[in-house]
Amino acid sequence: MNLTEVSNLLMVILTLLGLIVEVIRLTIEVMDKFSQKKNDDNKKD
Repeated sequence: MNLTEVSNLLMVILTLLGLIVEVIRLTIEVMDKFSQKKNDDNKKD
């Protein structure tokens, strides 16, 4: 493998890692909003 192939492979790996981190962050954010909404609904009762 030459330098270009290694560079492309590294960029693909970093992009995939970035996407995985973004999905995890969004999942945590949605779970947090859901729990806040559930707490707000409990306070109304």
